[in-house]
Amino acid sequence: MGDVIRDGTGKSYLAGVNSKNRLLSECITYSGEHTANHEDGNAYNMLFEKTPATAGDCFLYLKNGDTIDLIIEGVWLRVASAEQVTIKLNDVGTPVDGTAVTPANLNAGANSAALGTFQSGSAITGLSGGTIINKIWATSTETSFFNFEQDVIVSPNLVFTAYAITGGVELDGTIAFNYHSHV
Repeated sequence: MGDVIRDGTGKSYLAGVNSKNRLLSECITYSGEHTANHEDGNAYNMLFEKTPATAGDCFLYLKNGDTIDLIIEGVWLRVASAEQVTIKLNDVGTPVDGTAVTPANLNAGANSAALGTFQSGSAITGLSGGTIINKIWATSTETSFFNFEQDVIVSPNLVFTAYAITGGVELDGTIAFNYHSHV
């Protein structure tokens, strides 16, 4: 017998090859989000309902406290009236006047909690710097999903924040995120 590829289980199954010399296989592909949720139990929603007090107030603070990357998929957002939200990465400082939020695990069979600092508030202060990575113009009282096409990666000990530009407008929503290891 010439060169063959065996299954490696000791049952002596041989791999098939088609007429184009391609290995025949049956594959199932899962997204990173599905794997993080189903396999690892590490997918979460962080809900918030806040009315930022004035223009430029920070209303959402998320700091990754895990040893692996936190991946933000997107934001569900409903506004009482038109508002612009600025999203930033890597603000520094200690958040003041925020209220702790416990993100909900999206796997009913998992008992893991999100690791980090999660806060919402009408005017979270004590922060500065950071880089603006996105601006969301929300105009509808209907809930809309704003997808981060490239995903937003918050490395361990780094920060994601959201600011209201006008202020005085109720903002209700959900940050959809997961922890995903590279292996």
